[in-house]
Amino acid sequence: MQNITSRTVATELPMATLTVRVPEGTEAAFQKVVEAWCEAAAGPAAASILNPPSPDELLSAATEWWKTLNANERAVWNLWIAKAPGLVPASQIVSTLGLKSASSIKGVVNRMAGKGSRVGFQVGWQSHIVDPITKERLYGVRDFGTGEYPYDRITLSGSEYADLLREARAAAENA
Repeated sequence: MQNITSRTVATELPMATLTVRVPEGTEAAFQKVVEAWCEAAAGPAAASILNPPSPDELLSAATEWWKTLNANERAVWNLWIAKAPGLVPASQIVSTLGLKSASSIKGVVNRMAGKGSRVGFQVGWQSHIVDPITKERLYGVRDFGTGEYPYDRITLSGSEYADLLREARAAAENA
């Protein structure tokens, strides 16, 4: 094994120095992988972090995204928006949408982020918290740009994100 220490790559993003052990003879291949990754990291995602969308661009993209949602997806977001920044218990989502069980929620929410990507809008929610008393999963809007999700392209609190979605919903319904 040989230690390889990263070298500086032309980017405006903050970089960390790492030392990685790789098998001898694979150094050049590993360096190519690292360089390709760094170039990709400095590409469109980095540009969107360094040049975030204007409020008008963000609202426009959010409105286009809202228009792509089906009735169940809109119902879920209506719950989350109404409760923001609080979270909604899985049982409430199941009841509101008439689902068979909490395991059916994933089938409703799993296409929403892709729909956002297609219109240039970052979609995100949280579902990692479990109520300590009822033991049921809680869902809702999340904070963006906190560093918890390194791929965030926007910086909004959960409340600000919910406000943006309220505006987008109104704009989509009035279009």
